[in-house]
Amino acid sequence: MTMREPLCLEIGGDGWCTAWAAQWPGAHISRPAEAAAVGAMPREIAAYISWLRHFGEEVPQPRRIGVEVTERLVYRARLHHGRTRAFFAIDRSALTLREVRQHLRWLEHSRRTLFALVEGLPPEALLWGTPQLRGRRPGKGGGGWTIWHYLRHIAGVEKWYVSQLWEGLPRLPRSDSPLQRLALTRSQVLEVLRHPRREDLARSTRSSGEMWTLRKVLRRLLYHERY
Repeated sequence: MTMREPLCLEIGGDGWCTAWAAQWPGAHISRPAEAAAVGAMPREIAAYISWLRHFGEEVPQPRRIGVEVTERLVYRARLHHGRTRAFFAIDRSALTLREVRQHLRWLEHSRRTLFALVEGLPPEALLWGTPQLRGRRPGKGGGGWTIWHYLRHIAGVEKWYVSQLWEGLPRLPRSDSPLQRLALTRSQVLEVLRHPRREDLARSTRSSGEMWTLRKVLRRLLYHERY
């Protein structure tokens, strides 16, 4: 069986390209050039499907994967270091409740994967490399980041994504533990997203200089933890 997968491309003024698998939220790849990103996507999609099947998702396992660019957005801004702002045509389509539940399951698989990587590490390992940076903002582009910084960043951005559609989210308890911050943030995110109102499924808004829908919020949540 051969699958032909549609790709959405986001290309920056620096030439960097992020390719997104339109039918597999969370499957993406960033490369210094468009051809490199497109060329790497069949393997990325195959790995993503295998990862989903590992967690019991009933998705087809194709023998071969082809790709086809269906949308291409070009920006003057640089896209290196994970920068992204695209609002694709697919982001405009309203979600179904079934799709929301699917996205949330995939988010849980992503969190389990992350925790499997870090839960067994001793506390000092989270700050290995540049312990003097604890409690401070590392340099641009990830320079000086430790595991501790990355985990806190994931937690903070997760709440930020959801706040683009839901303003005034309650402040969370302060915690110096990045794993606890991840748990607190995810609990709040799930509280908001598990029972969306019908109008939330199709609502769009402009915030922080970008257009947002629930589909885009969930796509970015899945993307960011895997980036």
